[in-house]
Amino acid sequence: MQITIELPDDIATQLMQKSGNLSQKALESLAVESYRDKLLNHNEVGRMLELSPEAVDALFRKANVHSPVTEQNISSGVKAVESKQSRAQLLEEIRQICEEENFTLEIPPRQNRPNQFVIDDVSI
Repeated sequence: MQITIELPDDIATQLMQKSGNLSQKALESLAVESYRDKLLNHNEVGRMLELSPEAVDALFRKANVHSPVTEQNISSGVKAVESKQSRAQLLEEIRQICEEENFTLEIPPRQNRPNQFVIDDVSI
């Protein structure tokens, strides 16, 4: 189906200068609002916009749309936390080995690098 939207030329020009492809922006806006209103699901938004699931997630993040909590989302979150805890445990083992070997482990100062051992501002 094709939908046509009539805009005054000056407004269309102004929007194109700021937003680029108006057709794509309108389609994305319709998809996001339809998802918010529970008219479309994640897969349908992807089909509508011809986007991968990851690209749909990126679009939702940009539009500040949160996916509903599902068992799969929770499972993914748990795996991410377990992975970070494993890194913390590995770091602790390295520190213990260094101590046993009388080796000084020097950790460089932070320089705008992400801290892999912090989840929601809480150190692990």
